[in-house]
This record gives sequence, C-alpha cells and structure tokens, in this order.
Amino acid sequence: SWSVDFSDGTSDVMADATLLAARCVKWVPSAQPPSRFTVSASTVIDAVTGLEWQRVAGTASSVSAAAASCASGFRLPTEKELTTIIDIRFNNPAYDTNVFLPLGSTDYYWSSTVNAANASQQWVVLFNGGATRPMPSSSFYVRCVR
Repeated sequence: SWSVDFSDGTSDVMADATLLAARCVKWVPSAQPPSRFTVSASTVIDAVTGLEWQRVAGTASSVSAAAASCASGFRLPTEKELTTIIDIRFNNPAYDTNVFLPLGSTDYYWSSTVNAANASQQWVVLFNGGATRPMPSSSFYVRCVR
C-alpha cells in the first residue's frame, strides 16, 4: 500500500499490516489523450504537461554533475515534474519503457527541488515504484527536461 507522510511530503510503499490513517477518495478516470507522449529517438514530449524530456536517462553522478550533463536547453526537473512520468500501471520501473528508455537501473533520480527542512538535501524519485524523498548528496541518475 502507498503512504504519504504529510509532515514532510515523502511517499513510500508500506507493508499491508502497518496501521496508518486512511484518506478515502473516489477515482474518476479522466479522458487522457490517446497519445499523451510524442516519442522521437532522443526526446519525449508530454501533451499533458507540455514538458519535453530526454528519452534516455543519464548515468549516476552528483547533483551538480547531473545538472551539467543535461543537453543544451535541458535542466534537472523539479520533484513535481519528475513524478509526472510515473505511471501506476508499471512497477520497477514505474514508467512506460516504450516511452522512456530504461537505463538499467530503477534507482533514485535527482530533482532540482531542495528540501525546505534541510538545504543540504535534494528531493529524489525512486523509479522502482515511484516513491519520493529528500536525500543527501550522493550518486543518483538524471532524466533532463525542458
């Protein structure tokens, strides 16, 4: 089951036996355009968000090296932008591999969003299931956007 910690905004998968408060919602399927993504050899354009993504993720590096590795005109995505490519129909990776080419890892991916509670941490997205959390500087992957 998915959980969201409203004190810090993190989300994660929890064991079903874990006792947590529940917020009930009604899901009404939206009419997504049949071709949400326009895919080319090197980029993906998202018709819903208007963002253009580099189709292939960059290799693991520090956040500054990850930002520098983005092609001209591209940048690190915000945490919210990065979560828009999560597709709940998929797991490990939590995105459509016909759209975004897997790098071979579903590990953490950098965002440009700094943790408001600790400026030495950046928000990252774990693409094995779509969890988000702030992490200290380390070696994570990058998927650039513009």
